[in-house]
Amino acid sequence: MQKGSLRKSAVVLTSSKIVTYTISLVTTMLLSRFRTLSEFGTYSQILIVVNLMVSIFMLGLPFSLNYFMARAGTEEEKNKFLSLYYTVNTALSIVVGLIVVAIMPLAEAYFDNRLLSAFLYFGAVYPWTRIITSSVENLLIIFNKSNLLIAYQVAHSVALVLLVLVVQLLGWTFSDYMVLFLLVEIVFTIIVYYIASQRAGRLRLVLDKRMIYELFKFAVPLGLATAVGTLKAETDKLLIGYLYTVEELALYANAAREIPITLISASLTAVLLPQIARLVKHNDMAGAVRLWKDTIVLSLLINSFFGFGLFVFSAEAVDFLYSDRYFKGAQVFGVYSLTYIIRCTYYGMILNSSGNTKYILKSSVYSLVLNALLDVLFHSFFGFIGPAVATVVATAFGAWYLLYNTSKISRVPFGDIFPWKNSGVILLVNVCLGILFYLVRGTTPVFK
Repeated sequence: MQKGSLRKSAVVLTSSKIVTYTISLVTTMLLSRFRTLSEFGTYSQILIVVNLMVSIFMLGLPFSLNYFMARAGTEEEKNKFLSLYYTVNTALSIVVGLIVVAIMPLAEAYFDNRLLSAFLYFGAVYPWTRIITSSVENLLIIFNKSNLLIAYQVAHSVALVLLVLVVQLLGWTFSDYMVLFLLVEIVFTIIVYYIASQRAGRLRLVLDKRMIYELFKFAVPLGLATAVGTLKAETDKLLIGYLYTVEELALYANAAREIPITLISASLTAVLLPQIARLVKHNDMAGAVRLWKDTIVLSLLINSFFGFGLFVFSAEAVDFLYSDRYFKGAQVFGVYSLTYIIRCTYYGMILNSSGNTKYILKSSVYSLVLNALLDVLFHSFFGFIGPAVATVVATAFGAWYLLYNTSKISRVPFGDIFPWKNSGVILLVNVCLGILFYLVRGTTPVFK
């Protein structure tokens, strides 16, 4: 793929992600308004269980598509690998579904919510839809079908929004919604099989021991990093779900939900990574660091403005996004907004490009352990918002760890590895603006 094509694809895909993420947020906004706190809390608990199991047992398989398809020399080899990939993933999804069903009674006891057993069918089937649809982005990128990918993602998101509206207009129950939600997911999963079949000529049952071994050998290390990241994201909610009621978990889950602000830095990463990899390959480490620092300043300008803005106006943001029923989660929402400032870049950029990915995995593991320990400690100090504070600290630690090791690997002094001076100015300006708007917020009737 040429440089211009790469940039165009990155922009197109990022735009698609922003659109689909926004539509997904609209779905959550509608569910928050139309369903009770108890129902939304139950929905959140089910997703926590499924997300954890899928992340742990999916084993990083979606990442293997690009690697093995690029290595395939002939169309026959590509077709064989696609068939093998979907054979393995389908079998794996059945296993994960059975595991979710088996542990649902444990989840029911852990969350102290007897409603979970009513959705065993959902736990059995939904992992299959998650695992299969997770491959669609890599699949269509490989075949340079970005327009089809956008159409699929937007159609999927719009269908889920329409489903929420239809259920509400017809006065159907939460149980009805869950059944229909699963049916929509099944339809879009079948579409993925169809797309893959069109690309492969015809999907067939393939079980090649050597290929399966190579597949897992490549995918498992990547899957481990992904699983650690998911565990870190769900740690706070697991603690809150255990210590608090279903309704309070609903408050926390929405407050912790990510707003599509960091997709801007993700866009810059997608465009920047190949260029930095090229500079690193030619041993121009200083040039790679310099290019990276320039994009950090741009991304931090955007992230810090929105991060501090959402922190100051957290109550108004929660009211707008989820309704006044979720006001009690406003402080949690505000604290989580501070993570957007830290996440102004991909801190593993240079390490990834230079092949030092072990530090990225270590950072994820250390951050997870720190997050879990601080969750308990900070909850004893700060109560309901404690786990959110723990996430901010753990995120900052992970960023520092990656910067420190980037400095070592690149031999660029720590003081020069990050645009500290420019970042300090940006943060100072935004802190001052935040204080100003906080004072205005306190004296202006519209914000009271």
